[in-house]
Amino acid sequence: MRTGAGEVSLSALAFLLILILTSAAITNIIGLFSIFGAFIVGAILYDQHEFREAAVGRLRDFVTVFFLPVFFTYAGLRTDIGTMHGSLMWALCGLVLAAAIAGKIGGCTTVALLNGLSWKEAWSVISIGLARLLWRWQEHEWVGKPAATRPI
Repeated sequence: MRTGAGEVSLSALAFLLILILTSAAITNIIGLFSIFGAFIVGAILYDQHEFREAAVGRLRDFVTVFFLPVFFTYAGLRTDIGTMHGSLMWALCGLVLAAAIAGKIGGCTTVALLNGLSWKEAWSVISIGLARLLWRWQEHEWVGKPAATRPI
């Protein structure tokens, strides 16, 4: 499955992607979020250090250049700021957003540094946490709903 020098062959990479997508589809069919299927594949491959590093090396640039912009474009297209009426709503939105960002930054930084990660790695954890915050915001379409109907 390897081409040598710590690289993954194209057929092994294709097999890995098919495995990830298949497990994501299965978890989606049984009613779970698709991401759990991909997570399970990652958990299974936990002890395959060389293979994981080689696969990450092959996929990192593609994911950064393709999937990250697609995610944020999708999230932006689902945002309906037209339902925000009045300066009070905008002020409350800003306050909630600032508190959420501060909480993510503080919590992620604390946990990352306590677990021996560098500041650079801690900021990577923070960026994932902030992306998750944006995803949850879009998933539940919180903007414009009364506070009592928003999940905590």
